[in-house]
Amino acid sequence: MNLQKETKQLNEEKSIQQSLLQQQLVSAYMTGENDLVKLILNQEDLSKVVRARSYYKYLNDARLESIESLHETEQKLLKNQESQTKTLASLETLYEQQKQRQANLTAEKSKRDKALQALRKDINYQANKIAKLNNSEKALRARIKKAAEERKRQQEAAAKLAAAQALKNKNIAKAKAQAAANAKAKAAANKQQKTNSKLASLKGKLKWPIEGKVLHRFGSARSSQVKWKGIAIATNEGEKVRAVATGRVLFAGYFKGYGMVIALDHSDNYITLYGYNQTLLYKAGDVVLEGDAIALAGHSGGQERNTLYFELSHKGTAEDPLRWLSRR
Repeated sequence: MNLQKETKQLNEEKSIQQSLLQQQLVSAYMTGENDLVKLILNQEDLSKVVRARSYYKYLNDARLESIESLHETEQKLLKNQESQTKTLASLETLYEQQKQRQANLTAEKSKRDKALQALRKDINYQANKIAKLNNSEKALRARIKKAAEERKRQQEAAAKLAAAQALKNKNIAKAKAQAAANAKAKAAANKQQKTNSKLASLKGKLKWPIEGKVLHRFGSARSSQVKWKGIAIATNEGEKVRAVATGRVLFAGYFKGYGMVIALDHSDNYITLYGYNQTLLYKAGDVVLEGDAIALAGHSGGQERNTLYFELSHKGTAEDPLRWLSRR
């Protein structure tokens, strides 16, 4: 703004100086440049010659001064123009720098927005994953509880039936039939005794269901809000999974989040569960003995590697399997 104001003022001064110089030139022309020469040639009075000479010298000096002033003004205008050109160039450079900064800020904002969107998606994904894990766990426990209740009802019905059969057998007159019934009842009792492993007495002595490195321990974080209720053991595909104790199959089949699962009832409210299997070798209701191969290991249920999930619970509460298994 100062340069523009100064330029305007200099242009006004230039116009005034040009006008003044024009007037001096006109005055010199009207007077005539040859008057002094004529006076000398005509041998006029010396005093007139001196006065005329002084007058013309004054006019010449005034013209020279006006020309010098005009030249200085034009030099100042030229410098002002150069300054304005440099200032304009600086402003243009500054403008381009500001445009680049603005573009960089816009790009950074776009990156931050994309990162924020990705973070929100990841948070939503993790929340959904946690919810699915919780739902799968609850559903599996409900299924096992239902199977245990069904098993208890079957045992009670079998006991009533056995009692009725025993009572009926007492009324049978033939000794042979009585002896046969007693032998059958004894065989059933022996079989039932085999299924009752008294798991509580085997704490710290159970054989491992499979050989392998423990990948995840009981109680460790499975996600930010879900913990492992059993242990995960690394294994090879097709490796035999063995029952840690004698029991009856409560559930055998596929369950979301756990893959191919087999659960054993060991009586006294003790249940063991074996998940992520490739193949199951028994069905619900079958009796298995300690050490029997009950499944073949794999990576079902969405696992990235071959793993066996092993869980032991009492009255519906999971316990640390490592406290039950024998030391290697």
